[in-house]
Amino acid sequence: MSTQGETGITFALLPEEQQQHYRLLEFPPELLSLLTSDNPAKYARTTAQPSVKANDISRLQFKSQEAPPTQAVESNAVLCTPSKTYNIRQVNTSNSVFVTRPVEGERDPGGGTQAVAQSNFTLELSPASNVSAAPYLEAALPTYSSSGHAQPREAPVSKEELFKNIPLSDAECEQAWTELTCFELHHPPACFLPTAKAKVAAWRSILNAAIVSGVDLTSISTEEQMDRIIDEDDDRPVELSRAVLRSVSTVTDGDTVKVDEDRCIRRVGLNELESRTGYTPTADFTKAWADALPEKWRDKARLELLEGKFAIDGQQITAVENAVPSKAGANGEAAGAKSSLGAKRKWHDKFRASKKAA
Repeated sequence: MSTQGETGITFALLPEEQQQHYRLLEFPPELLSLLTSDNPAKYARTTAQPSVKANDISRLQFKSQEAPPTQAVESNAVLCTPSKTYNIRQVNTSNSVFVTRPVEGERDPGGGTQAVAQSNFTLELSPASNVSAAPYLEAALPTYSSSGHAQPREAPVSKEELFKNIPLSDAECEQAWTELTCFELHHPPACFLPTAKAKVAAWRSILNAAIVSGVDLTSISTEEQMDRIIDEDDDRPVELSRAVLRSVSTVTDGDTVKVDEDRCIRRVGLNELESRTGYTPTADFTKAWADALPEKWRDKARLELLEGKFAIDGQQITAVENAVPSKAGANGEAAGAKSSLGAKRKWHDKFRASKKAA
């Protein structure tokens, strides 16, 4: 079928059985500007995405998404840039939207247009907010204890493979990985989540090595100095010690490393508290916390820094999670999250559940 005006161009519509199948993806302005910029890396750094590299700009990942144990999600599929996650929704429309291509033939020397597909819906992107990779990591990773015991896993995965199965950007996964002090062994590849006791033991070893080596953890140091205080303990993998140090540090320009005061004091306190089973005398806990800090920061170990993370019963203190145990519920949620990570799902199979009217 074709129509032609006196001054127009030819428009032809292919029969429905010959039409191609397309999904129209509507990009938000910030993502479209990033991808079409003449200098993507420069644009990324000026839009609060300093970690994005030029050769990563064109790498987009579609991932399917199941609800993690402790947070709600807004859609069943996401699109990820290296540093940001976008929810994908299917939006129906009553308007006729055609995908066309230019054509030229003997009857149309000036050229014409042919509609090769029709779409009744588009895929809409919106930035994901208040979503953390931490629940996915906690559910997927075996724990590593201070005694060197690790939960068995049928199919250990590398960090790279683990991130591929988490429906968030690599930068968001990396942030949670660092905060949880996760670490990776390479022979064979396997990732672990250390227990609080393992983190306490590793940190105390680092602190003692720094004192012996004359390294001031409260000032800026070099990566070479930090490597010297990583204790090569046969009972503790060096990757764990590095992860513990990384979780409280910031790498600045060049090879300089700065242990962040507020982050270090709070994390050391939380690890110390969570490593204790049940209630413990508050005075004993605060003393142990202060003893695990560099000398200059010992007097800054104050309970208000752990607000919301502890419960008090008279002169006794415990971590909130120890005060109200719910092992059955937690185990059930964790098992569900593990199965969602291991499933091989196709992202385009998840759109039906997220349809909405225009």
